[in-house]
Amino acid sequence: MSKEAERASAQSSADSILERIDRVDVKFSEFRWGPTASLLLGVIILLVIAIYVTELTYQDLGARFAIAAAGIAVVLSMTQLMVDQIGSWIAAANYRRLRLRKRDPILYALILMKTDHPRIRLRDAQQLNPKLFEPERLVENLYR
Repeated sequence: MSKEAERASAQSSADSILERIDRVDVKFSEFRWGPTASLLLGVIILLVIAIYVTELTYQDLGARFAIAAAGIAVVLSMTQLMVDQIGSWIAAANYRRLRLRKRDPILYALILMKTDHPRIRLRDAQQLNPKLFEPERLVENLYR
């Protein structure tokens, strides 16, 4: 490949990354969680209701404390599971919405960056540190 062809390819790649950055900046939503999060939230709500109803049906104070303690432990562990996974769910939901037909690891890397800091525009970060947004670095950051 000639040097001009390599420069043209590099320029095309840079334009493509800038287009992806702009698309992520404009269309990213931190309120998209996906179906798994909705399902777990529903399960937690049902558990709280079941614990409350069970508490009302028992007269024995010891049984009520045991049910409350077990229920709180389950609800807290499920809530912790949701808190640990919420970033992953947001990234996956945005990736499904923003990608164009084929798999795009560079777009996914940009979405992960936006998920970590949703209030910072990727375009501003790219202007401050363009080397961070090179395709090799973006894909490399996926596996750290």
